[in-house]
Amino acid sequence: EFNKKDNDKIIIKDFTPYLVDWMQISDLTIALAGHTTSMELVSIKKPNILIPLKNHIEQQRNIKNMEKYEITTTTDINDKKKLLETINQTLDKLDTIKINEKAYNEFIEYDGKTNALKQIESLYK
Repeated sequence: EFNKKDNDKIIIKDFTPYLVDWMQISDLTIALAGHTTSMELVSIKKPNILIPLKNHIEQQRNIKNMEKYEITTTTDINDKKKLLETINQTLDKLDTIKINEKAYNEFIEYDGKTNALKQIESLYK
């Protein structure tokens, strides 16, 4: 069980079109290790627990990529005890989890939208 006294603050969401809004107001986000979710968590600098699906190469790669930002913990969804321990340990140290600013600054320098637009425009020149 959770060892926190404020279990009433835990909100479990299925898919929502307002995912980033929910992540922004949360203290901790726990999610599968999909690429979009991972990058949104970096963009808002939120502590998180990402759970990669076994044998899912992209999610395994996302976990490896997230290490440099220092805001992500990971665990195995099939091990309930380890999942609960990871949640409790992460909640206990939330105040100390800070993003690696150097890695974050490199992340925000890459402007994917502008770069994609330039590549598409170059096809028509």
